[in-house]
Amino acid sequence: MNLEQMECIVEIAKTGSLSKAANQMNVTRSAVSQSITNLETELGIKLFIRSHAGAVPTADGEIIIHKASVILKEVQGIKAEAAKRSNSPVHELRISGTPAQLPLITDTYFSFKKEHPQFHLSFTENTALQIIDDIEHNRIDVGLFVLLDSFLHDRPHLLTLPLARTKLVLVVSRTSPLAGITSISMEQFLDVPLVLYQEDLVTRLFTEDVAKRHRPLNISLYTDNLDAMRTMVSGNYVATIVTELAIRSFSLYNDNFVCIDIEHFGWDDLTIGLVRLQEKHLSETVHLFLEQLENDLSKWNY
Repeated sequence: MNLEQMECIVEIAKTGSLSKAANQMNVTRSAVSQSITNLETELGIKLFIRSHAGAVPTADGEIIIHKASVILKEVQGIKAEAAKRSNSPVHELRISGTPAQLPLITDTYFSFKKEHPQFHLSFTENTALQIIDDIEHNRIDVGLFVLLDSFLHDRPHLLTLPLARTKLVLVVSRTSPLAGITSISMEQFLDVPLVLYQEDLVTRLFTEDVAKRHRPLNISLYTDNLDAMRTMVSGNYVATIVTELAIRSFSLYNDNFVCIDIEHFGWDDLTIGLVRLQEKHLSETVHLFLEQLENDLSKWNY
């Protein structure tokens, strides 16, 4: 049994899915599956009950997973202590972002990589709250998401770096009857059928705010499949809500979609930015990368 296998079983138990665990660990699902199979063979016990719905720990598995979690925390503590005593800066960057924002770093990374071939970036997708937890437990170095005071104001140990301004917009198909307008009133917006990304904290807080001030939105369904969302919106079955920057800056913004401003105060001036621990030591190369990312994204400020 090795550390990678321990990380694997802990991550599966946390996410309830081999696929989600693989995404978090930056490996393939087949690699995760094989790792679990090998470990179960080595230990001689069944760790998970697998099905189409996910993976659930067995009674024996829960005991092993708990012990593995304790060991991993000890290992993280050893690494953190060693880094503190050696005062060694981070020479690579581990970054995690929300699905809508993470693609924003792609162009900057490959451009920066040409000038700094030794620079290494590893990145994962996650929810904003999970990203904060990962930062606080040293699983990642930097997070990228929409900065909201509601979940940052009570965390003074976190340092934020604003990168670009954006706003929430309604996205409809080019064939939608709404495609000809540039803004939509709240009265009209409340009746638009919507599909929303179920893991997105920003849209969840937005829908709660609308329900409190007016009435609940007409949400047809939630999904964690971005491709399915695009298909449903382009087919004019539903509309969706995203940050304008997510639409304007990459492939989602094309002839199939139209962005419409939502007339709702407080959600028309959001900030996308980076978050890290105040005490985190980053190498000069990492600081240069973050500065370039800031410069690259500043062009999207409206």
